[in-house]
Amino acid sequence: MNGTKNEVILMKHCLALVIATILLPLCPAEAKIPWMTNYEEAVTKSKSSSKPLLMFFTGSDWCGWCN
Repeated sequence: MNGTKNEVILMKHCLALVIATILLPLCPAEAKIPWMTNYEEAVTKSKSSSKPLLMFFTGSDWCGWCN
């Protein structure tokens, strides 16, 4: 009986994945996020909109591990 219950759960997950795969491309794309490169402007905008600031750091050209 336990094997059957696990099979049902697996089938439900598979069905949900298939449905999501089919329906996801039909959803309209959101507007692109305007990334800011000036820290001071980003902080000002963050404070004025009462939203947190997301900082994204990437590797540098001098770092061998980052390239």
